[in-house]
Amino acid sequence: MKFSFLKESFRLINGSFSFIPGLWAFSRLQQPIISVFGGREVEKNSVYAQKAYQLGVKLAQNKMSVITGGGPGIMEATHCGVVSIYGDKRERDKWTLGIGVKGVDEEFCSHCTRIIFVNYFFIRRWLLTRYSAAYVVFPGGIGTLEELFEVLDLVRHGKLSERPVILIGKDYWKVLLDWYYDTAIKEGLIPPERQATFSVTDDIDEAVALIVKSVKND
Repeated sequence: MKFSFLKESFRLINGSFSFIPGLWAFSRLQQPIISVFGGREVEKNSVYAQKAYQLGVKLAQNKMSVITGGGPGIMEATHCGVVSIYGDKRERDKWTLGIGVKGVDEEFCSHCTRIIFVNYFFIRRWLLTRYSAAYVVFPGGIGTLEELFEVLDLVRHGKLSERPVILIGKDYWKVLLDWYYDTAIKEGLIPPERQATFSVTDDIDEAVALIVKSVKND
């Protein structure tokens, strides 16, 4: 690939402007904001989608906003849970927001949230990670893992303050946790002082209780 300094600089500057509508949309959301990550391929009637819907309901009942990557599956289910509490569009837009990527997510039309589009994945990850009081991670694929590891890496390097990171689905995350504790940590690839703190549960009530406790103590 031939590199052009001027061309790439222009692309980066132009792309960075999509931060602005994202920040404006965030300014309209009620605080605290909770990020929810999870797979777009998860079926609507699956156990995980039902749990995501329950999470949206309970976060809305506790006066917390929800942001996601703006896609189907886990993301849409969570937003629809919020909308079951805040059905009016003007009210809905204060409590729920999806952040899609141009050229990737534009074909999906959500009935449960407003979706804004940014130019690059790194802008979406910035918006999904920097302003949230907690992160709830459902089963998903590469994109979900990327978001999870970005949060853990930012926290361990002090770029984000310690916040709840909650994995939903003990069976699903078992292999990852086995690698984390039994391989990466044991072999010294993750030193003790930089080990991440996160919770794993199948219980949505437990997840919400952890978030509520953290928010109250913040």
